[in-house]
Amino acid sequence: MHVDVTTLGADPTGLRESTDAFREALSRIEAAGGGRLHVPPGDYLVGPLRLCSHLEFEVARGARIRFVQDPDRYPVVFTRWEGVECHAYAPMLFVEGAEDVRISGGGVIDGQGASWWRMYRDYREGRLTRFPFSSVEEIARRNAHLSTKASGGGGRESHFLRPPLLQVKDSRRVVIEGIVLRNSAFWNTHILYSDEVWIRGVSFENPPDAPNTDGLNVDSSRNVRIEDCTFDVGDDCLGLKSGIDEDGRRVGRPTEHVVIRGCIMRRGHGGIVCGSEIAGGVRNVVVTGCIFQDTDRGIRIKSRRGRGGFVENVMIHQIVMERVLVPLVVNLYYRCGIDPGEEEIVSRLASLLPLPVDETTPAVRNISISQVLATGVKSSAGFLLGLPERPIEGLVLSDYRVFMDEEGQEGEPAMAFFPTATRRGGFRGKYLKDAEFRGVRIEGAEEPAFLVEDSCSVRRLD
Repeated sequence: MHVDVTTLGADPTGLRESTDAFREALSRIEAAGGGRLHVPPGDYLVGPLRLCSHLEFEVARGARIRFVQDPDRYPVVFTRWEGVECHAYAPMLFVEGAEDVRISGGGVIDGQGASWWRMYRDYREGRLTRFPFSSVEEIARRNAHLSTKASGGGGRESHFLRPPLLQVKDSRRVVIEGIVLRNSAFWNTHILYSDEVWIRGVSFENPPDAPNTDGLNVDSSRNVRIEDCTFDVGDDCLGLKSGIDEDGRRVGRPTEHVVIRGCIMRRGHGGIVCGSEIAGGVRNVVVTGCIFQDTDRGIRIKSRRGRGGFVENVMIHQIVMERVLVPLVVNLYYRCGIDPGEEEIVSRLASLLPLPVDETTPAVRNISISQVLATGVKSSAGFLLGLPERPIEGLVLSDYRVFMDEEGQEGEPAMAFFPTATRRGGFRGKYLKDAEFRGVRIEGAEEPAFLVEDSCSVRRLD
């Protein structure tokens, strides 16, 4: 079955809402057992949409789908939000419990996130004390238990849980190809509890100051390929996650078997980031042939005591970085997202003394990074910080060339519990085990250009 959405009354001028036409087209295709929904060139204003199985959702080049900005139009659904299963606003474009779905065509899907960002900032900065939406009250009521939980980095919310632009949840054999996804209210695209997802030639676009607008987060999913995509966003470009703290350990689903190839990361807090929500684990990841331009951090792994989980068996090679603050960071003293209860035990989280190892102790092991060229680096040539009770284990860094910017820029390579700020700083490592450095070249950094301490079985071969 082939359905052109304009034949069912969709308005390509964008002056009149087209939600009913889109939903009718999707309903007919689902009843027929599958088909293609074609969105021709034009501007379409719609409410939240749920895609069905055996569907090709084709947004033609020259077409733009814009989502309405009224929070009460988005139903409350059960999902995972910043690593915790809870109730939140339904995604704007939702693929749930589906299989054999393709989203393609070269057009634009626009979340019109500006009003959401404004409300979020007004609330955080005290200009708004109460949200005038019944849906916010419903979410707060259902999530009362979350008010003291930790978060990934920005502080735990429990009521105004902004929707992602696109979420693929509990689905398999999903292809997202050739489209532009922009102006998300929250995360741009969220792949959750899904299998066999292929993302190719997609542009993820958000303003640099848009809050919590990660480009793509792969969350407790497996067999994911991300190729030839471009990221220019307001937070991390591409994240690998698997739940936070006890809730993530309860679910216990890792992100695994991920290939990231030929992508460009422009701006963003981090280029490719593991964590900090890794309670279910991240493993078997290959990153190759990617370019990072003006990101704060290039490759970043972040967690802390209490999070648990692991990052293991990661291979990264053939990477070019330009004008980043720091090319490589592994930080197991990540300080962001502390909940009210944890503030009382910050001294424990920040301790440089070894603590007992248990299920809450994160692990980073078997990381191989090679053929990295970073030019115009501003803050630090690299920063590795494990835990004294569980060092970063089995790291191999080879053909790693860093050329510092002549002026540099003061910045934190790692958001740790203690100061790390530096300008044109050298490569630093602490709490490593069985690490090997081959062909590491640092030019223009403050002395010492390379320093590893409080570690064991470390080999450097020039």
